[in-house]
Formats: sequence, structure tokens, C-alpha cells
Amino acid sequence: PAAAQSVTPGFAESDAVPWTGSNQTDRLTPDVATAFGARPGVDVWQIKSKAMVLAGYLPGDFMLVDTHQAERVKPGDVVIAQVYSRGGAKTVLRRWMPPVLLAAASPVDDEPVFVVDNDNVAIRGRITASWRLP
Repeated sequence: PAAAQSVTPGFAESDAVPWTGSNQTDRLTPDVATAFGARPGVDVWQIKSKAMVLAGYLPGDFMLVDTHQAERVKPGDVVIAQVYSRGGAKTVLRRWMPPVLLAAASPVDDEPVFVVDNDNVAIRGRITASWRLP
């Protein structure tokens, strides 16, 4: 989680980060996550970018990421993936459309397409639920 949150020179900030529960305004998050099925291996993450805004995922939204389903994702699933480079790793939030990961952002955002090869780009979990708190 610490590596996923770091910004490496020349490499953009991650699209999502594991939720730490440090914000007092998010008191409802644990209860909502439990209601949606949070358990070991199904973790709460928070969206930080606009990469999937046209699919309804906004910065600040919360989501459950099921790491047990990383190997069983189906076309059309929204996933968390790691993109590796010489400078480190970046976590991306994308839609799985084999063999690539696609963003759902406006054309001016110019989000890249990533080919999943399980070496440079690897799927780490499937989004099973998402929610927005007021």
C-alpha cells in the first residue's frame, strides 16, 4: 500500500489507494463496507483520479476490491491493476476488455490503454462494490 501511494518522478499518481480510515468524516465507511461484504482479501480502496468518471466512479468514492478474484475477472469487469516501470509501480483503475485495460474518461484526459501481460501490467483485484458518502 505505501508503494502504491507514492509518486515516482516521471510516473503519475495512482488512480486509487487503499483506504486507511484516517479521515474522521468517513465514520460510515467501515459499516458500509461490511454491508457490501468486506472480509479478509476484500479491502476498501478510495478513488483518487478521474480515469473512470464516465463509468460513474468519481474521485473520493470508495470501493471494495476483491483480490481473490484477480485471476477470474471477466470482460467488462472494473479492476485494480499494477503498472510497473523502472521507476516503480502505479495502481490503475480500469475496465478489463481482454487483452487491454481501458479508462472511461473524457477524450481530453488522454488516459493510456494498458496491455495486460502479467509482467509489466498485472490485474490485482476486481471491484465488487462502490459507494459515495455525502
